[in-house]
Amino acid sequence: METAIVPSGLVELVAEPEKILLHFKKFQEFKKKVLGKEDIVAINQKPYIKRSGWQKIALAFNISTKIVKEERQDVEGGKYFVYRLWVEAKAPNGRTTIGDGACASNERQFAHLEHDVYATAHTRAECRAISNIVGSGEVSYEELGSEEFKPIPKSITSDNLYCGCTIPKPDAKGSCTFCGKITKQAAEAAKAKLK
Repeated sequence: METAIVPSGLVELVAEPEKILLHFKKFQEFKKKVLGKEDIVAINQKPYIKRSGWQKIALAFNISTKIVKEERQDVEGGKYFVYRLWVEAKAPNGRTTIGDGACASNERQFAHLEHDVYATAHTRAECRAISNIVGSGEVSYEELGSEEFKPIPKSITSDNLYCGCTIPKPDAKGSCTFCGKITKQAAEAAKAKLK
């Protein structure tokens, strides 16, 4: 039996542009009304939705998820390992997306190494799948990785001109690669050269 490929025409909009725009506006309103402080982390004044927030979004849109593939790989002769998971998100209209996520055992200190690395990879994949299926495209907080991304509260920083990241990642010019502000160490070094 032969299989014939039949062209089906263009991929078309499922609704008028105005209706799609209204949907995205409603989604933004939903996030403001439903997601609480416990669901969002602000990093350098940019909000990132945590797992709990993506779970609320999945519930509101009646989205189901399931793991479709997982793998564990030993790296560098077993010095550390990486879990990779692929999670499918499915909407009531039949639309599906796949989100992928990975976590390495050397990213940070884990309390329950095997479980926590697996769970982090799963969370990253699931949040990405949910974000993709609702058309958000947002990066979840869990995808950012380790604790180094948490900023120091403004009350602790001496000046808002300086980088407020817990562990600044300065470039060659002394600017933090995360927030773009100059690190306090670079500013002090520049002042010392002027003396």
